[in-house]
Amino acid sequence: MKETQSSASTKISLDVLKGILAHFLLPYKSNSPLKALLVISCLGSFAWSIAGNYIVVFMEEIIGLRSSEIGYLFSLSNFAWMIMTVPAGKLADRFGRRFCIIFSYLASVPLFIIFLFTGNFIQAASVHIASSAINALGGPALGALLAEITPDKQRATVMGTLNSLTSASSSIGPVLGGYLWENYSPRTPFYVDILIDLPSIILFILYVKPLSKNRSEPKET
Repeated sequence: MKETQSSASTKISLDVLKGILAHFLLPYKSNSPLKALLVISCLGSFAWSIAGNYIVVFMEEIIGLRSSEIGYLFSLSNFAWMIMTVPAGKLADRFGRRFCIIFSYLASVPLFIIFLFTGNFIQAASVHIASSAINALGGPALGALLAEITPDKQRATVMGTLNSLTSASSSIGPVLGGYLWENYSPRTPFYVDILIDLPSIILFILYVKPLSKNRSEPKET
């Protein structure tokens, strides 16, 4: 009897959870670009969670950087990101959101691979700084694009759902990254990160189409 009640309670809880999730996913149903961006964000979050938690360990153990050098590297990279953000926004307004996002992704992949084979501070810092500047190019463009394709009245709900689901998608990544590091090689988590990211750019090109001339009304399909 207790097992039956427990099963019924579990089913009710799952039904409630499904109902809540369906409510928050409602804005995505009739909006193909928005739906694609949700999938892309989840893929990206999961991919980076596999490798991102081990980037400092990689710098120390594989590249051979000292702790102070890693600190300088991150500070310089953050500065490059900050400097690039304003012109990146202007470039996105001039050349379009899609162009900046696609260029940022395609240019960052080879830089990321090169970084994995750097052997000293100068090499690692140079590539990492360049990568940060390139990644900054897509930041304002992606934020503007997301705002443009989201209906005004649902924008906060969409952002909340997007943030929650992307966070959830990264929950098991660190465990997988550690397994790949220990059982294959220290570079394997980063290779897997790149491979998982590849479908993202394909989805973006196929489903996140150019905006209509009337930017105040997001195009829905």
